[in-house]
Amino acid sequence: MRKIYSIIAIITAVVMFTSCSDNDAAYLPTPKLEITSANVLFDADGGNGSIEVNASAVSATTSVNWLSLSVQGNKVIVTANPNLTLEDRSALIKLVSGSTEAKVTATQKGSAYGLTGGMSYELSDLADASVSIPIVHTSEVTVKSLTDWLTASFNSETSEIKVVAQSNDEEENRVGYVALETGSIKDTLEIVQNAMLFKLEKTSLTVGNEGGVEKVTIEHSKPVTAEATVDWLKCSFNNKTGVLSITVDENKSLARQGTVTVKSGNSEKTISVIQYDPASLADQIVGNYYLTFYDGEGTPRSLAATLTEEALLIPALNWAIPVTIDKENLTVSVNSGCFVGTYLGSYYSYLLFVNETDEYWTGDGTESVASAALGLEDIGGGNLTLAGSFDGTFGTKNYKFGSFLFGAFPAQSLDMNNYLGALTQLYAPALMKVPESSGAKAVPARLSRTKQFGVVPSLLKKRFKK
Repeated sequence: MRKIYSIIAIITAVVMFTSCSDNDAAYLPTPKLEITSANVLFDADGGNGSIEVNASAVSATTSVNWLSLSVQGNKVIVTANPNLTLEDRSALIKLVSGSTEAKVTATQKGSAYGLTGGMSYELSDLADASVSIPIVHTSEVTVKSLTDWLTASFNSETSEIKVVAQSNDEEENRVGYVALETGSIKDTLEIVQNAMLFKLEKTSLTVGNEGGVEKVTIEHSKPVTAEATVDWLKCSFNNKTGVLSITVDENKSLARQGTVTVKSGNSEKTISVIQYDPASLADQIVGNYYLTFYDGEGTPRSLAATLTEEALLIPALNWAIPVTIDKENLTVSVNSGCFVGTYLGSYYSYLLFVNETDEYWTGDGTESVASAALGLEDIGGGNLTLAGSFDGTFGTKNYKFGSFLFGAFPAQSLDMNNYLGALTQLYAPALMKVPESSGAKAVPARLSRTKQFGVVPSLLKKRFKK
C-alpha cells in the first residue's frame, strides 16, 4: 500500500514540477525591436542613409519606389532617388524582427529652383547684346534657344544662364524664347530685343533757288549712309555727331525736286528736297503751258498754249480764252459764255461749261467761273512745274464743272437759238507750265499729240439746259 502511495507521490511531484515549468516560460518577456539610430532625412539630390536596430536579424520594406532598402546585419541601408519636384515628400519604412516591428519615416526635400530676375528679359538692338541670368537649382540645368537670332548656354560653375542676341536691324521690337529644363521642371524664358534706333529729324526740305547747306539730325544706333538721287544735291553723314549735311546747288529753273536716300540696318528712308523761291512763283505764272484734257473717248491729249495777263492763247486754233489771274493765290480763272475766236473763218466759237455727267451746260458769262489753282507738280526727272486743274460749280443747283465745250455760232453773239454744235469738248481741262530747265522733257509723258479738230455735230444738244 505504501508502495502505491509512493508511486502516487512521485507522479504528483512530477506533474507539479512540470506545471511550474510551463507557467514560468509563458511569462518570459519578448525582446522589443528598438531603433538605435536613424539617418533618413534626405536633400533633393537624394543619396544614402541608414537605420540601426537592436536586433541582428531584421527585414525592411516600404511602399514607395523612390526609396531602396538593403539589410546588413542590424543595419538597414536606405537609398533615396533625386526628388525632381518642388514638393517635399515622405515615406514609411517598416522593420520586422521576429514577432516585433518598428516603423521609421523617411523625408526628402523638394528641388530648389528659381530665377532671381523673373521670366522675361530685355536686350538692346546691338550685335552680341547679352544677359546673364542667375538660377537657383538642385538638379542639372539644360537650356536651348528656340529662336534663330538667339544663343543660350548654362555655366554650372556660376549657376548662370547666358543669352546672346544677334543685331536687330529692324525698326520693330522682336521677341525670342529660350527653353529651360531642370529635373522635371520645364520653363520658357522670354527675350525682348529692342528695335533699331533710326529717326530722322525731318523728311522734307524746302530750299531757295540760291541753294546752300541744309542739316538734318538723325538718331541712330547703327551706321548710317546717305546718297542723293540727283546731281544738284550732295550729301555726307557724320556717324559720330548724327548730322546729315545736304549741299544744294543754285537753281536757275522754276522749281525742282530731288531725293536723298538714307539707310541704316535693313531700313531705308527718304528726304525730299524741293528747291524754289515762293515769292518768284507769282512772277512766273505767265508763260508757255500745255492745256491738257481728255477727249470723248477718254484719251489724254494736250494743246500748246501761252498764258498772258489777259488770255490763254491757243495758237493751233487761233483762239484766245479771256482769263483772270490772281497772283497772290496763284489761280487762273475763266468765265463761261466768253468769245474765244473764229474757226475756219465761218464759225464763231464761245466757251460753254458742261457738268461732270455731261448733261447740263451754261453759257452765263458773268456768274459761272472755273478756276485752276496752280501748285508745284512733279513731272519726272526731278523737275517741278506749275500745274492745276480747272474746277468749280455753276447753276442754281451748283452743278459740278466737268468740261469746256467750244460751241459754234453763225455770228459773234451768244444766242443759243443759233447754236450750231460743238467744235470740240475738253474733258477735265488743266494747265501745266512748260518746264524751262534744260533737262526737262519737251512734253510730259502723260500727254499725247494735239488732235486736229473739225466741226462735230453735238449729240447732247437736246439735253443741254441752262
